[in-house]
Parts: sequence; structure tokens; C-alpha cells
Amino acid sequence: MAEVEVKNKKNDKSKLSSALKKANNGFVNFIRNLKKVKLNSNVKYGIGILVGIALILLIFDIIFKDKNVNYPIVFNTSEGDMYLLDSKSKKEADAIKLAVGESVSNVLYANNSDRYILFKKGNDLYLFDKKDESETVKLIENVKTYYFSDDDKYIVILDNNDNLNVYNYKNCTKIESDVSEILGVTEDKVLFEKDSVIYVRSINPKKDDREKITAEYGYYMQFSENGKNIVYINKENNLMVYNVSKKKDNKIATNIKNYYCDNESCDRMFYVESGDVRVVHYYDGKKSTKVADGIYAVLATDLEHKQIVYSTVNDGKYTIYYHTVGKKAIKVEDNLTAIRTLKIFDGKELYYITGKNEVKYVKISGDKVSKPKSLGTGVTGFLYQYNDGFAFVSDVDSKSNGTLFLARNGKAKKIDNSVNSSLITVNKDGNKIYYFKDYDVVGSLYVTSGSKNKKIDENVYTFSYINDDLLYYIKDYSGDKGRGDLFIYNKRKGTRVKEGVSRIANSPIKYKVK
Repeated sequence: MAEVEVKNKKNDKSKLSSALKKANNGFVNFIRNLKKVKLNSNVKYGIGILVGIALILLIFDIIFKDKNVNYPIVFNTSEGDMYLLDSKSKKEADAIKLAVGESVSNVLYANNSDRYILFKKGNDLYLFDKKDESETVKLIENVKTYYFSDDDKYIVILDNNDNLNVYNYKNCTKIESDVSEILGVTEDKVLFEKDSVIYVRSINPKKDDREKITAEYGYYMQFSENGKNIVYINKENNLMVYNVSKKKDNKIATNIKNYYCDNESCDRMFYVESGDVRVVHYYDGKKSTKVADGIYAVLATDLEHKQIVYSTVNDGKYTIYYHTVGKKAIKVEDNLTAIRTLKIFDGKELYYITGKNEVKYVKISGDKVSKPKSLGTGVTGFLYQYNDGFAFVSDVDSKSNGTLFLARNGKAKKIDNSVNSSLITVNKDGNKIYYFKDYDVVGSLYVTSGSKNKKIDENVYTFSYINDDLLYYIKDYSGDKGRGDLFIYNKRKGTRVKEGVSRIANSPIKYKVK
């Protein structure tokens, strides 16, 4: 929960109601005006049908269109002060001073809006509201942790006196005491530990509906993505799923080491039974099925396609197996010294990096897999997933620069040379990749869609991606002075807006891997 993922989780019901109201008013007015026009009845009927279709398309656009949020940038100056600049700012005088001697590491952006930002002054929590830039609001003293609810309607705060508080943009209300930890926050629920017991309750202070989940919490507790279930392993190593709406705890399995849930509701999962021999099972929401035994580690899972990839070890050498539930295991490769990472792509492909820093590709065809194919060597970074496959940097030198490739359908396409292997960002739509070229403290910032590379600027120290039309970056950074100049990139070019900047806050945008 520490990282904020922008998912544009607006209230779908309110959006739908608003869209329908607008469409209905527009359609009624159009029909009234159409009646006044002297046209053949068949022509009027045809026009009405076309307008109706257009209004339906408008409704879908209002509800489902992914709109960019043009977040401001929060930054530190070399003097240690913290400032904020709006995305439309064009000059240094537009910067708003938030705090003296505070780090941008404590900044938290709202999930769906550029209006609100949380930050700390000393041990106290403050709120910046874009609609009232003249004054920041002190929410609470001696803060420990803080979160926005998924829809940004509430701010959930735990203070150092172990009080759980909720701010509704009017009042800050204590809803629980003796709380040791916040374990999860959704749109309307908060999961927390109190007196060694785990509870869930409504975020809304007016709803005092606290429900006890367990006093036997062990580890790995999380909300499902849709917030309907809470999954955890208890102190007796039992795998448990708590249904929030039914207020019911369900024991799935015993003697569990770990579980892997990557679907929206966590009603399906793989889990590993601990013991002298590790056994992996698949749970379909009703019953469990043994998949394999004698495994060493789970490398990747795909619940949608009921796929799992795991390793075994013998005399220090590793073997990779691919397995679809209900079918036989297939050996992918053996005699490996290590497996750094492995990814399943779209249920049809495997990509992995070996202990010898080699990227390999395997195609999945029903009950068969292809022979591993080498795509690159000297890979010290990661596999960066984008829409069509994975990006990686091979032949990396002592400065962590190498050759950037985009892998798709088992073929690696060379994109550029002298690319830093760690400083790679995939945009939120997964169709563009931002990277540094010739990086040594500073470098040239580029973006590519795979067909054309565009240079954004040179001598760039670091940058924050907001969307493809909005970036913030520090240029001409001096390591000795610990500062550079802040630029805002809007669509075509970068504009310098502030001198003497040492650090910028992490981007709130995360590419959500499909």
C-alpha cells in the first residue's frame, strides 16, 4: 500500500448516472427540435436512430475513457526546502513553498486527482489543496502512516499514539484506538491490527461496523484487488480467505508456506504446502487440486490460464518446469546455476534470465513448449513488461549501459545502444518506453514506441513520468553542488522552471501489468 497506483477508480455508479442524465436531456431536446423540422417521417426516424447510437457511444466514453491526471511536481531545493509546481507553471515564481527542511520521500499523491497532496512537516501531517493554495491544512500531529482511500474521498491516518483517524476534508475523526498497524485500505474499508487482533471496518466514521477477522494472524495478509476478500496465512499456517460482505472466514488448506493470487477477487490461487517435500496445489474457489511435489520455488503464475512455472534443485543445479493444471509437467530447461527472474506473457510465452545473465524465450503451444531460445547475454537489469512483450538491456558495461532490445513473439529487436539497464520506465498504457542513453550521473532522455526513438533532452539527471504529454526532469545536475535545473516537458519541448533543485518526488504513476 506504500506505492500509489493510478487506476482511475472513479465511482462508476455516479458516473453512469451523470452520463445517462446528460444523454437523456440531450436526446429529449433533440427530439423536440426535430419535430419542428419539416422532414419525411422515415428520414426523421433514421436521424433519431443515428443520434441514439452517438449518445450511447458518448456514455461509454464518459464512463470508460482513461483520462490523464496532470499531477504537479513536488521537489527539494539544494537548501533543503520543499516546493510544489503545477503542471501549467512556466516560471520560477509560480513555485509554492510547502515546508522547510523536509524530504519529498514523505509525499503522497491522491489516486485519481491532481487536487490533493499529503506531506509531512516534522512529525505532523499536512494536506495541500489545489483549490486553496494559500494555506495548507494540518491534519494531525505525530503521524505514523497515511493513505488515501481508493476513490480519494477519505484519508486514513495512524498516529504515533496508536489512534486510527479518518479525514473527510472537513473533520479529522478518531475511529479506533490501540491500533498497531494499517494492513490495507480500499475504497470503503480499512484493515488493521488492534491488540494483536485483525479487524476490518468501514472508513466512514459514521459506520461503526468493526468486524473481527482473526486473533491468529501469521503473515501475508492482503485485500483482493476488488476488496471483496481478505487472504492470509494464520499462526497455525492455515491458508484463510475472509469474505468481507458475508463476514465469513474460510479455511482453504493447512500447513502452508506461501500462496499466489493474481486474479481480481483472489477466489482462485496456487499455494505451496510446506514440509520435507514442498507440494504446490491449485484452488479453484471450491476445491484444491495437487499440481506437483518436490518443487524448490514458484517462479511465476497465471491464474487466468491456470499456469504455473516452478523450479526443482539437485546438487546445486536448477530445473525449470511449466505446468498447466490438470496436465503433465513439462521440463523447460535444466542444469542452470540460477534463475534470476521468469515471466509468463499472455499465457503463451515464457521469458527468463539465467544465472549467467542470459535472456531466454520459450513458446507455449498447448501441452508443449519450444526449445529455449537465447535473446541476449550480459543482461544485468530486469525484464520490463510492455504491451507486446518485454524490454531488456544486454551487453551491459561497467557503467550499467548496454543495448536496448524489445522482445516480441520470440524475436528481439534492437532499439538503441548505450542504454542504462536500470533507468527504464514503461508508460502507463504499456506502449512506450522511456530510457537514458550514455548515462553517467547525467545522460540523454529518450522515448520509443519500438519503431522510432525520440530524444527528449540531454544532460538529464532524473525524471518523473506523469503521462506522455507531461514529464518533469532535472537537467545540468552538478554532483559537487548537489543541484540542477527543473524542467517541465509538455508535449513537444522542455521548459526550465526552477534552478537549484536537488530532488523530485517519485511519480505516482505505475504501469499496471496486464
